[in-house]
Amino acid sequence: MTASVEYIPVTPIEYPDEDGKPMAEGDLQRKCLVYATTVLEIYFQNHPDVYVAGNLFIYYSVKLICS
Repeated sequence: MTASVEYIPVTPIEYPDEDGKPMAEGDLQRKCLVYATTVLEIYFQNHPDVYVAGNLFIYYSVKLICS
């Protein structure tokens, strides 16, 4: 018995940084960022050597996916 598998080429992921168009960030992303920074500020409130900040200009990488 044999099975055939169709080859699907993998295209590299492009991370645009200067295309002159606004990034696709909105209220949901901003709310998530505010929530995350608030939680981290509370978690690290007794650690004066930790600085928490946020920036909506982020990229999600498939290489960093954890289960």
